[in-house]
Amino acid sequence: MKIKLMSSNGEVITLNLSFPYIYNRYKVKKLLKEGYSLVGEEDVTIALKLKLY
Repeated sequence: MKIKLMSSNGEVITLNLSFPYIYNRYKVKKLLKEGYSLVGEEDVTIALKLKLY
């Protein structure tokens, strides 16, 4: 399961949220607070399911 985040200048970051990468869930929350946004509808759905947003 992967999620894409976009910075204000258009840089896209893809993070893997599967088992060995659980720490990336905390990174997603941190990046969202720093001003990154979710790229697509699928990414928003994943974030809501995992309670990241």
